[in-house]
Amino acid sequence: MHVVQVCHVEVVWRGTMSVASHLSFYFKALRSEETASPPSVISFAILARRRATWLWMAFLLLAYVVLNTSILWQTVHHPDRALKMQSKDSRQYIEIAHDFAQGDFSMAYVQNMPHRQPLYSMALAPVIKLWGEDNLLMLGAVNVAAGLVLLVGLYWGLLLIFGRYLVAVLSCLTYIANPFMVDKIACRLMTEPLHALFLTALILLFLRYVRYGQRYQLWGIAAAAGADYLVRTNGLFVAAAAFGALLLHDGWNLLKREGTAVEKTFVQFQRKALGYLGAALIFVVTTAPSWLPRYHYFRNPIYHGYLSNFLWVDSYEQGHTGQARSDFGWKDYASHHDLRETAARWTTGFYHVYYDIPRHTEHVRILYFLAVGGLVVSILQRRRDFCLLTGCMFVQMLPVVWTSVSNPGPRVPYGTMFPFELAFAALALNCLAGLVTARKSQFTISGANSGCAGSSNLEKDSKQPLQNDLTVMAQH
Repeated sequence: MHVVQVCHVEVVWRGTMSVASHLSFYFKALRSEETASPPSVISFAILARRRATWLWMAFLLLAYVVLNTSILWQTVHHPDRALKMQSKDSRQYIEIAHDFAQGDFSMAYVQNMPHRQPLYSMALAPVIKLWGEDNLLMLGAVNVAAGLVLLVGLYWGLLLIFGRYLVAVLSCLTYIANPFMVDKIACRLMTEPLHALFLTALILLFLRYVRYGQRYQLWGIAAAAGADYLVRTNGLFVAAAAFGALLLHDGWNLLKREGTAVEKTFVQFQRKALGYLGAALIFVVTTAPSWLPRYHYFRNPIYHGYLSNFLWVDSYEQGHTGQARSDFGWKDYASHHDLRETAARWTTGFYHVYYDIPRHTEHVRILYFLAVGGLVVSILQRRRDFCLLTGCMFVQMLPVVWTSVSNPGPRVPYGTMFPFELAFAALALNCLAGLVTARKSQFTISGANSGCAGSSNLEKDSKQPLQNDLTVMAQH
């Protein structure tokens, strides 16, 4: 009897220690940056020479085109859906595009619709010029083309950052199957596809710049931010948040260069300053179609009419006046609200934007929970690139959070947060792939060495997930 009890206790003890060992392994691997950050040895040229790269891209392109063109075809041939496709905000973009198609680039529309940005209408103008404004199929093809460029850029960008086909392909599939993006690409003539395209480009360049610090990457961020602002007015907040985060990053790097000669530090400062001056110039030139007419008509380069009302009112009906002027200012809000009501508005806004809207927009919240996991991974691993991206996302979403009470629709908040979700979901997938690879390596090492010296070999192996993953995928 005592022997049985001793054996039972021993089995339980070994099982407990085994579970503890597994948990310890996974937590240690999760904290290891090598698991999520493979060595930077894979270039575009190396990836382009691999057949697997093009096969996976062909699969993604086929899935995207078949899904969106079929839905677009059904939309334009359904009377009610076709009417919805070109109604409300879409009708204003078509009207502006009609002026561009006739060669009128005076931006006179700004006098009556200063809240509209010109780039989406410019993209529609060639279609209206060639096929007319009643050809909804060709107008919808503009959104399909923009989404296609986004897919290609996302695929290659994630491959270059993480070096894993699994991460790039699964992340792209979450984009293709996202119901919000499918609706905005194939069922509406709206700015979301172009907005997501330029914001995704900005995010990918942002991550690359934090890692490598190349000047052309900074200038690419400025161009992407400028183009995004030409699509949507909240692109201005995106630009401010991105450059604010990067300035902090570069400033900290310069300050912590201990033991470096003053002359060398000053040279580095000059190079960075010239890089940011170039970025500012690129942003100003890129956004000229937006700020020049607003300065001409309103003497305010960032004037956007009644949109600013939403900052200082409590309901959509109050803010959406449809007028070229703004009727409310911060004094109006301060005179009718105290600190408690202000705090309650922030609390409601954060809940609405970061939880409630994704809950209703994503029918199955796989992307959302992956993004939350990626956010946790970035903090645990102290990934500076993704931690800075977190700060950038948080700051640029603050105006959206604040106005979610007065403008409660999901289009603006989710459309802006979606590209960030893709980036953080990719980080979570990369971590999971690293854990699986590391676990397989541990089992292999344990079998070959009877469980001895497995930890050191595991750490050595986990530093090369990039080469292992690409080699295996290329063989298949």
